[in-house]
Amino acid sequence: MTKGWTFIERSITYINECYQDPQLNNALIGAYAGVSTNHLSHLFKKQLGISIHKYVTHIRIEQSKRKIIEGKYSLTEIAEEVGFSSIHLFSRSFKASVGMTPSRFAATQSTLIKW
Repeated sequence: MTKGWTFIERSITYINECYQDPQLNNALIGAYAGVSTNHLSHLFKKQLGISIHKYVTHIRIEQSKRKIIEGKYSLTEIAEEVGFSSIHLFSRSFKASVGMTPSRFAATQSTLIKW
């Protein structure tokens, strides 16, 4: 395994542990991984094909989908729990990723559960 992959693995571990923190950013992730922000950004793009920010957003969206399906939390609570700084940012990011708003996704899930 190359040193680059070691940095990526450390970063992914940190992201998975800290995605709930709205202050999570490339600088914190790079510091945890022990590499400069610019180098880590380059490694992510080269090895994974996406930016660090997009990876973090992906993790947050996947966790929010899981929580919506559970049906135990409001969308505002979910947005906060998965690390979005506002419900508006959550809704915009969710729609860009999933193709529908979180409320529409929740409605579709509740319809599926009834069947």
